Amino acid sequence: MGRVFHFGDVISTYFVSILTILIGLRYIKKNYYISQSLLETKAADLERINNTKNKLFTIVSHDLRAPLATVRSYLEILSNLDPAKENWQEIQSDLIEMTQNTDNMLSNILMWSASQMEGININKKPILLADTLIPVIRVFQSIANAKQIALSFEIDPGLKVLADEDMLQLVIRNILSNAIKFTNNGGKIQLKVESDYPNYVIKISDNGIGMTDQIKDSIFSLKAESSFGTKNEKGVGLGLNLSKEFTDMQGGRIWFDSVSGMGSTFYISIPIA
Repeated sequence: MGRVFHFGDVISTYFVSILTILIGLRYIKKNYYISQSLLETKAADLERINNTKNKLFTIVSHDLRAPLATVRSYLEILSNLDPAKENWQEIQSDLIEMTQNTDNMLSNILMWSASQMEGININKKPILLADTLIPVIRVFQSIANAKQIALSFEIDPGLKVLADEDMLQLVIRNILSNAIKFTNNGGKIQLKVESDYPNYVIKISDNGIGMTDQIKDSIFSLKAESSFGTKNEKGVGLGLNLSKEFTDMQGGRIWFDSVSGMGSTFYISIPIA
């Protein structure tokens, strides 16, 4: 009988030991995978931060210096030009356009930097589309006029959406800026709002140069390269990336149709208030 109990104790000891080892191995394995996951997440975060830093340095050191240098050149020309001469008004118009483009670029850089480094606070509330969009459109009508581009709009004054006013204005500024940038002199741009319950869709169409398939694939990403417009306008490659990010944050959606050589149409869908 004593041998039976002794044998039972040995079996129990082995069983408990094996069970303890298995539990220990499972714990070690679990912690290993957790550590690996954390390392991968940290590596991805470091890569994102590094890409952000590189993009920002590129913008500040190159993309932003170019338009500022052009503005300075225009100012130097104006200071030595006779106001009575015909090209005074033309240069003045170009200067206004360049200043507005540079201001838009700075706004994008600041908003994008804030969204990457600190995060952006969103303030969604019912807003009238017409009251929000028309002031932005009026500014860009002046810029469009400098390229003899007809910029028209159709917005029912009673339409309300649930959105962040500042974010929505930034999105529209970027789309209109691009439409003017890539539309030739004498072209047309139209903004209209259509109902697609439970959303309103802001539709911005142009008959500009359109996009190639290669450009389409990266249009909303940070991989999108800045490019020159039909009048040598310079961008920073941030506008559409920001527009998508801010539209998504408002519970909306942004997409586009484009045919190379025939123009582009951008759609911004925002929830109805």
